[in-house]
Amino acid sequence: MGGMELGLRYSLWISTAAAFKVEWKRISLVGLNAYLSANIRLMFNYVRAHVKDLAEPGGDDGRLNIFQGRFQIAFLTAGNGRANQPDSHTDPNTDPNPD
Repeated sequence: MGGMELGLRYSLWISTAAAFKVEWKRISLVGLNAYLSANIRLMFNYVRAHVKDLAEPGGDDGRLNIFQGRFQIAFLTAGNGRANQPDSHTDPNTDPNPD
């Protein structure tokens, strides 16, 4: 198994787009990426969102808990981004291990 990554993000967004209407959104995200090989990756995210409408007392107050999972297979070779092509700096006529 390859490496793992942990990502954290926090966002606060305040909107006053509509006249006399103010709402805010608070979003927290935790993500985990697991690299099973150079071409296979598992991704998991947990998102916690809170949206509040401040225009009306007792207005819309929404909370979300979201779990996401993704699986990715890259059909390109790692390093040069082109499938089955040598690196641009590699001369295919040169033996890398001369006797």
